[in-house]
Amino acid sequence: MIPLALLLSALAASPDVAEGDVDRARAAVERSLPFLEKEGVAWIEKRGCNSCHVVTFMLWSHEEARAKGIPVDLQKLAGWRDWSVKDSTAARSLRWLTAPILRWNVSGMARQFIAGRNPEDVMKTLRKRRAQKIGFTVDLLGEAVVSEQESRS
Repeated sequence: MIPLALLLSALAASPDVAEGDVDRARAAVERSLPFLEKEGVAWIEKRGCNSCHVVTFMLWSHEEARAKGIPVDLQKLAGWRDWSVKDSTAARSLRWLTAPILRWNVSGMARQFIAGRNPEDVMKTLRKRRAQKIGFTVDLLGEAVVSEQESRS
């Protein structure tokens, strides 16, 4: 979907772009809009969220197409925009509920990649992974360690 936005931007290209190139780009955009609509609407109906880029790319592409003079269904576009704003506003109004859940999920995901806070925690985690027959590599990270001498202290 990003290439579509780039293609739309190219419609405002420099004067040395051949007329046929602009016509072909415009035709490509016109052919792609129904696909973006189909996928975006399906995402709204199935997932009911803005969190992934499907809905935002659908809106962005249709808005850019409209701005470049490509015909779009303004009533549908307004409906998608209104839905998107309402969904976004609803998510913010439930922040007291969603923020702890999101924090817990992100922390859980991070724990998959951060073995521990100290050597004992790390060894416990590595022994557990080994017992589960899970392959792993270990990288030792040091914040603001810029010399070999610092890394030894």
